[in-house]
Amino acid sequence: MFGRFRHYFRAFKRIATTVEGASQFQARREALRQENQVGPSRLGKFEYKVCSQNGEDGIISEIFNRIGETNRRFVEIGVHFAENNTLHLLNQGWSGLWVDMELEPGRFPEPLRAVADSGRLRVECSRLKPEDLPRLLDALEPGGEIDLLSIDVDYHTHALWEAESASRARVVVVEYNALLGPDRALRVKPDPDREWDGSLYFGASLKSLEQLGRRRGYSLVGCDLSGVNAFFVRNDCLSGRFDEPHSSEFHFQPMRRWMSPKRDYRVGFGDFLND
Repeated sequence: MFGRFRHYFRAFKRIATTVEGASQFQARREALRQENQVGPSRLGKFEYKVCSQNGEDGIISEIFNRIGETNRRFVEIGVHFAENNTLHLLNQGWSGLWVDMELEPGRFPEPLRAVADSGRLRVECSRLKPEDLPRLLDALEPGGEIDLLSIDVDYHTHALWEAESASRARVVVVEYNALLGPDRALRVKPDPDREWDGSLYFGASLKSLEQLGRRRGYSLVGCDLSGVNAFFVRNDCLSGRFDEPHSSEFHFQPMRRWMSPKRDYRVGFGDFLND
């Protein structure tokens, strides 16, 4: 009796998974169709995933196809060693720095430990404060620029990027809070003792990051289709290679939860600052 029930349950689970996958495929096709209608060079249609959470690997690759690479150095803040925005680059010969207080190099798989031991990957196991970012960039590339800065820290996103006043990265990938919409410049209050608690109170809106990027000499060039990450290119690297206008209203993508790992957001409280 129990064995038969287990068999039926597994069959139902396989059917449900197949139906969910087909539904996600159709929804993704519709999102891509909308991308193609908006602009010929929209970055969403270049998405693919190798090591990233969503389609960031493909978008990052396409950005550097357009603007070229220089020293192939990166800094990524907020990292899981098996799924992030720079592991794919590392596998292509890039070098750089990972920063996350939960990183444990001793648990890296052997090939990744070998890369770290070679010096091509540096690891900072700490809780990064905004004022520490310039120091880390200096340690990686004293006085010089890097090709990529990626920030995924949920709560302190805006404050961390704001601390990098020298604009040394040619490309910046930063997580935004799509639940705040495309046209309101909102961000959480800076609080060095607070971390993301799994609620809706986190990060900054795309408009707030667009405005911060503009002050730092960057332009918004796109967002991933899942509505999680925004992509900025330094103005001296643009040269008309990306769809305009470089505004949050034009490039905004809503949060499509079916395209990224499910998050069960809970109700959270806090005042957003209006930039």
